[in-house]
Amino acid sequence: MTATSDGLSAPTGPGRRFQILEPLGKGAFGTVYRARLLGEGAFVKEVALKLLREDLASDRTEGMARRTRDEARVLGMVRHRTVLHVDGLLRLGGRWAVVMELVDGCNLRDLLRAGPVPPSVSVAIIGEVAGGLAAAWDASAPDGTPLRLVHRDIKPPNLQLSVAGDVKLLDFGVARAQFDGREAETEGVMLGTLRYMAPERFDGIDGPEGDIYALGVVLAELLTCAPVAKTSGNRERHEQTVEETVQRTRAALPAEPDPTPLIELLSRMLAYEPEARPTARLVEQQSWDLRRTWSEPRLVDFAREVVPKVKALVAPQDTDPLVGDVLTEASAGTRRRGAVYRWALLGLLALVSLGTGAAALATGGLALWAWSGEAGRVVPAEPPPTPRSPTPVPVPPMDPRPEPSPPTPPTPRPPSTAATPPPVTRAPTPPAPAKGTVLLSGDAGVVLSGPSGRVGPGQVPVGTWTILATFPGHAEVDAGTVQVREGSTVRIDCLAAFRLCKVR
Repeated sequence: MTATSDGLSAPTGPGRRFQILEPLGKGAFGTVYRARLLGEGAFVKEVALKLLREDLASDRTEGMARRTRDEARVLGMVRHRTVLHVDGLLRLGGRWAVVMELVDGCNLRDLLRAGPVPPSVSVAIIGEVAGGLAAAWDASAPDGTPLRLVHRDIKPPNLQLSVAGDVKLLDFGVARAQFDGREAETEGVMLGTLRYMAPERFDGIDGPEGDIYALGVVLAELLTCAPVAKTSGNRERHEQTVEETVQRTRAALPAEPDPTPLIELLSRMLAYEPEARPTARLVEQQSWDLRRTWSEPRLVDFAREVVPKVKALVAPQDTDPLVGDVLTEASAGTRRRGAVYRWALLGLLALVSLGTGAAALATGGLALWAWSGEAGRVVPAEPPPTPRSPTPVPVPPMDPRPEPSPPTPPTPRPPSTAATPPPVTRAPTPPAPAKGTVLLSGDAGVVLSGPSGRVGPGQVPVGTWTILATFPGHAEVDAGTVQVREGSTVRIDCLAAFRLCKVR
């Protein structure tokens, strides 16, 4: 192993190879891909690959690179079923990447597009996340000191539900923790998402109670499928927001079984004072107790039925240029060998002007220093060929014939006196309007609305069209837009159970 400039270690042997399969999610600073790890001996494993963007300004790139490295270290220290397992931190093509466990599922933001989540499923999800937060706070750093990890960005997009019913806590990129080797300095900076921030965070207080408040907001959104108002540092406005949230949640719950214990837990999680909120361990315990009251449907049954449908509706539409590429981890030996080869090439080009013999000798001398990349040894190159004298090229004799005389210019003819008929002008034939094909599937009626009016699926003029869908028992709704290009074929899939349409 070789130490890198950032204090990490880099392998000197061949790097790992990753085949990019599809993008799973894209953020402001990078993209998470589903990738295939290609190992030796036909070993293959699908992983999630978080790859930092390469087109950012250097100062922002380095800042996010530090956070990415910290996130990988943090995830490697926490052991809990809700926390993603990290397989490694590496560089691919000059970009930092984190290799993580692949979760086949959808995040809670996309899950909410299907409507409110049943109380039994909501309390199960909250209990699992609370257990992960408690484990993160209680974990220890490699030197044995408490990690004291606070997530600071609990929200539906950062919570994942798998097809098998597993709950995963994502994105520790803005987490705060205490451990040696931490690179990013975030003290005094308010990071996170405003709507899920606890009131005390406006005063710079960053404790585990803030994660409990954010988790309470998530619980209310799961039960009501409605957003909670933004946090306020003013106690009176905050208590008004909590009261409105509690009333809306109570109205969304059935009268039987008694919703009071669930409402009380939600109220305590959203309390203004941090010390009035329950700990993560207590939220985990009370969530398990509530599952005895709210028992159906089970989390695993709900996930198996609903998550695949949500995944199909929210799959990324844009193609990614990296899909299909194989990225290789650059080893220290590879980087050194590449640098030597570049210098050898520059030296060879500089000596070409000295003649064939000198260039050949220079090539042989530089090749003696070419790095083989195997176990760090230098491999001598084959001896250069013996330079040969250039063979003289015979010059053909000059042609004794005289040069031909220049041709005599032709005598110009007088112009014709016959009248030239005017050209026939024909009206241009207007081109046929460019069209594409729009196909429809699912259980909804669809009409496309655009500048030229309303049309049905089939041959549609190019342009951007609004999808007006009519689901059984509902009025016509705006279900998004579709871009029709010349000669293209797009399909609109509509699902009445979700009242959503997706363009493929």
